[in-house]
Amino acid sequence: MILIVRIIFKVLVPAGFVLNLAFFSFPIALAQDCSASSNISASANEHYAWSDVIGWIDFCNGSVQVTDTNIKGYASSQVDFLALDCNTTPNGSDCGSGANNWGVTNLGVTGNFANLAGWAWSDRIGWISFCGNSTSRGSGWSGTGWTCTFPTYQVQIIVAPGATQGNFVGWAWNDVIGWISFNCDHTGDLYGTSPCGPVDIKLRQAGSPAVAEAGQPAAI
Repeated sequence: MILIVRIIFKVLVPAGFVLNLAFFSFPIALAQDCSASSNISASANEHYAWSDVIGWIDFCNGSVQVTDTNIKGYASSQVDFLALDCNTTPNGSDCGSGANNWGVTNLGVTGNFANLAGWAWSDRIGWISFCGNSTSRGSGWSGTGWTCTFPTYQVQIIVAPGATQGNFVGWAWNDVIGWISFNCDHTGDLYGTSPCGPVDIKLRQAGSPAVAEAGQPAAI
């Protein structure tokens, strides 16, 4: 069964501008299974990110899996797939050498946040940056992996001590569609409070493997 829920909420983007996400229809599947190899929540409101340009981005596709070193698989949207790792694109491996081994890196946990860096890719809209600032405009290649120093935006996962799951928070950036929000509530992340509407929409990691207690600290 599918419910069509009409919601409205307001988000505060990192640049300080307020986006009013006017009334829109959101299809909520009462029973939906993600891929068996995915550890993204299959709950109706817990496997989406939002773009004010292309709408909902669904991570309950493409075997998306959070590991202690990266995020594998790909998400889907109304315009294209968003590949999160060069080894697990919809078309197979697209990796090269060095910085051509693109993907979203899990830098490890500092405090209650697992910090993400690196790049996702879409054939239609190009690179999606998961961390950066006005100078770097994205993550940098260290010679062995993606790093992110003094971010002004970043996608993170809130991880309680000893937990194997957590909510994604924060923002990613794309030069074509702009900001992508991973949680309607940004309380406690880099950007302050952003109120949710009647439906609490977010992306959530819902199971093992746990995020490793390792990695470099976030520069907040």
